[in-house]
Amino acid sequence: METITKIREQLRPFTPHLLAMVVAIALGMSVGLMKVTGAPPPLSNADRWTLPRWAPFVAGSIRQELATSAIFTLDPSKKRADQPVEVVVPAWRFTGTVREGDRQIALIEVDKGMHIRRILPGDELPGGAKVTAVRVGELVYTDSTGDQVLKLFSSDAKLPAAATHKN
Repeated sequence: METITKIREQLRPFTPHLLAMVVAIALGMSVGLMKVTGAPPPLSNADRWTLPRWAPFVAGSIRQELATSAIFTLDPSKKRADQPVEVVVPAWRFTGTVREGDRQIALIEVDKGMHIRRILPGDELPGGAKVTAVRVGELVYTDSTGDQVLKLFSSDAKLPAAATHKN
């Protein structure tokens, strides 16, 4: 008993402080209890995104119909004979670039959008073309016709702030 009395006498000057501490703990616990028992806040969908689906362009009969139409010639009797043009559609599609550390990585869709591959400069694209550079929104590669540049944005378009931000 004597020990408790001694401790009380030593703590008496700190009574307001101890009372404030008890009130602060009680308020903190009550706010925490209100947060735990309350309904969760609604989820924000602002940061959710998906990659576009593969949709190869198929002109079909519309192209033939327009090609044979007289609107592209002044005199139908002077019309040149149609020469079939072979259109080569690559087995991949450039979908974006990502930054990993200090290097840019290109993302391409293969297998008609079923898989996404990461491509670095020096890698080979499906079909044999060699990647020479990857920049923000841009893929440069060399194929049998020479250097090719694919851009995600037109040259006068402003890049998104996240694309130019350095971590």
